[in-house]
Amino acid sequence: MIENSKKTKGKINGVKLIFVAGFLAVLCQMVPYLLLGEGTVIPYHDQLDGEFIAYMLQAKWLFKGEIIPEFMGGAFKTALTAPAPGFVPLFCVLSPFAAYALMHLLEIVVAYIGMYLLAKEVKCNAFFAMIIAVVFAYLPFLPVYGLSQFGIPMLVWLYLRVRKQRNYTGALVYSVVYALFSSLVLVGFGILLMLFVEILRIWIGNHFSFKEDAEKKSVVVLFLGLVCMGSVYIIENWRLIFQMLGIGEGGKIITHKVEYAPKMEIFISALCRMILEGESHCGDYHIYIILGSILVIFLCVIGGRKILQKNEWMSLFGVYGWIFVFCIVAAFWHSKISMSLKEQLGFLSSWAVSRVMWIVPTLWYMSAAVLFGFLGKIWNQKDGKKRIITGVATALYVAVFGVMGALCIWKGTYPANVCRVIGREYSSISFEEYYAVGVMEQVKDYIYKTTGERPEDYKVMSLGIDPGAAYYHGFYCLDGYSNNYSLDYKHKFREVIEPELEKSDYLRASFDDWGNRCYLWCAQIAGYYNHEKHTSYFWNYAIDTKAAKDLGAKYILSAVYLTDPEATGLKRVREEAFETQDSYYAIYLYEIE
Repeated sequence: MIENSKKTKGKINGVKLIFVAGFLAVLCQMVPYLLLGEGTVIPYHDQLDGEFIAYMLQAKWLFKGEIIPEFMGGAFKTALTAPAPGFVPLFCVLSPFAAYALMHLLEIVVAYIGMYLLAKEVKCNAFFAMIIAVVFAYLPFLPVYGLSQFGIPMLVWLYLRVRKQRNYTGALVYSVVYALFSSLVLVGFGILLMLFVEILRIWIGNHFSFKEDAEKKSVVVLFLGLVCMGSVYIIENWRLIFQMLGIGEGGKIITHKVEYAPKMEIFISALCRMILEGESHCGDYHIYIILGSILVIFLCVIGGRKILQKNEWMSLFGVYGWIFVFCIVAAFWHSKISMSLKEQLGFLSSWAVSRVMWIVPTLWYMSAAVLFGFLGKIWNQKDGKKRIITGVATALYVAVFGVMGALCIWKGTYPANVCRVIGREYSSISFEEYYAVGVMEQVKDYIYKTTGERPEDYKVMSLGIDPGAAYYHGFYCLDGYSNNYSLDYKHKFREVIEPELEKSDYLRASFDDWGNRCYLWCAQIAGYYNHEKHTSYFWNYAIDTKAAKDLGAKYILSAVYLTDPEATGLKRVREEAFETQDSYYAIYLYEIE
């Protein structure tokens, strides 16, 4: 009895040690933030150029009116919606960089714990659960999207526990937490739909009634979770919902999305892409899970025919079923056959329904955990031949996750940050370099000292540098990155950049058919807008300065030297550029005459 107790205690301690080891491995992601501070390299696409600024400006104008005066000449707040509204208060009390770092920390912790618990829930061994959870927490999901992707495993685990008549309170509380720190538009609608379908499936499966009170209670809790999430999403996104319904001031805005002209695919082609690659911002390397799973399933069929029960196989294929359903939905939305439907939906046609694919990474990793559980069950039979088969399959599957983990590190920003820590040069741009810290302050001070004007007294546009840098330093801008601003503003801004659009079919199609980036494009280097100092210059650059002045522009902050600015109605305010010794950008100041 005592010996069994010691074994049990030793096993528990071993599990704890495995969990802690994985937790520490996940926390290693935060080392660059501690060592480099704002010198840390982080992905800037769809982060520093847009969503990060949304958090900053939403925090600044939290509970203050309906307009953000700095953004695109004074845009309605729906033009700059923070993806995870619950994190906005962080930007009220911390510096922007510190708020971002804390966001990232909270997200990877929730991702690790959630995936670990989910893997254990489907009978995966603690060691393999740790491996899966660590790799999941290292996936290159963008922190600005909050728990939209990182938080799904915890949600799935809690709802599975509810189905087993456990963790009712935890499930309801986390439903609220998840909704607060995730995006309705990007993934929340898919979660709500998935939960509704599951509730409906259980209800129908019980022939519209429940013989056991416990079963009925679990479904009631799932429904309450659905109501809690939906309610929080509605409260957070009331402005957007009112805009969609045509209610209030926001409802009067005709969004530029009505001119979206997305590229359509053949359905089969889109479906294959979704299954093999997934959607944008879903880089989970699941193609390796697919390849490894094919082999593992084959070996499980050989070694576990009399061991694995039908319901266990059904649980695995149930996960695959959801993956396939989401892939079909996303493929349909991207395919040509959805065109007629979208024409009937009007504004809703711009809703990225294909974002349901953001749920899929969790399901791929969950399916891997189920297979590890199968291998463990076969191994426990202590059959020599079956153990050989199981050992080979397990080793190969672990190797698959080793490759995926290596890819997460190698293809991420970690090599760049390691090089910066040890003092080696690396081409990637850091947080402070991207936002031209130490340079934009010089521009702002120069304008104030020479004219007495503060940022709120004039409006600027950026050329050769992302407008996010100007926003970061408090400038009032006319350009910006938004997926929901007014169509009228798009047309007015188009007049400003029309001379350059006419030189490039690529730029013209990009702006007219999409237009989320309201930037001062240059046809000389089409589509490129971050120019390192003293590496290039523009000749024959032209904008419609009258249209720019009508829009309210006074200055252009240019990271590129213009050879003949007077020809387009610009005056170089100072011949020398504003820069520092280590700055990525050199900023030239031009005034619109």
